[in-house]
Amino acid sequence: MELFRPLNEQEYTSLIRYLRAKILERLGVKADYEIDPTHLVKIAELKLGVFVSIEKLMYSDGMIKRVLRGSMGTIRPIKNLLEDSVTAALHAAFYDPRFSPISIAEFKNCVLEVTVISPLMDVDMDWVRKEMILGYHGLYIVDSGKATILLPQKVVEIARIIIKGRVSNLELTTSSRSFVIR
Repeated sequence: MELFRPLNEQEYTSLIRYLRAKILERLGVKADYEIDPTHLVKIAELKLGVFVSIEKLMYSDGMIKRVLRGSMGTIRPIKNLLEDSVTAALHAAFYDPRFSPISIAEFKNCVLEVTVISPLMDVDMDWVRKEMILGYHGLYIVDSGKATILLPQKVVEIARIIIKGRVSNLELTTSSRSFVIR
């Protein structure tokens, strides 16, 4: 299986810097990140789904842990990858209903993670059991009319449920980090 890699490492870095700058701008802070504009042009040409997760770095028991602080996105493109990423980042920072809007002090201790979503494709449970790459593929599960999105970083936690075959209707998409199953 050829891995879905819509952006290279430098383009991802430019995108994350751009999203950090947009969040800081909304907080009233001028960001001075070096961003290659040619990367942003390429990103704006792509039409793919995207999720932006914000994780707060917490120190506990002598270890650094990443704790979810907000996550928003779409499995299908609305405009283009750049605009959809900005919308997702701002919604994750300020409008995720699970959290209060982020503050400047809190954002300084946060990291952004961008997951670019490929087009959906159908798979069966046999494929999930034998071919799925944990940590790379994500899931879009529809069960009894309710949809759940699990980004790749969360799939590992629920892998036992899927392997046991408790999900029957699957649709898959691959991404730089995820594919979606329904």
